[in-house]
Amino acid sequence: MLWALLVLPADTQDRVGGIALVEALRQAVKRIKVLWGDLHFDTALGHARFRRGWLGVVVKKLAGQVGFVVQKNAGSWSGRSAG
Repeated sequence: MLWALLVLPADTQDRVGGIALVEALRQAVKRIKVLWGDLHFDTALGHARFRRGWLGVVVKKLAGQVGFVVQKNAGSWSGRSAG
């Protein structure tokens, strides 16, 4: 599910553009508690915590990880098993 999308110029860094994305997300969804982002969004996650009270979690690569790794679904938002 996509809640907010923000397309920015290539010369806008994630740390700056992420703050605008947090504000766009706030307009779209009122009941967020946790946001996940990579290290480049640390400023936006801090902004979300300070301005909105949301918990921002920086997601890091696993040791030795190259590229993307798909994580097994641990459950749905309702807490019930997805599989």
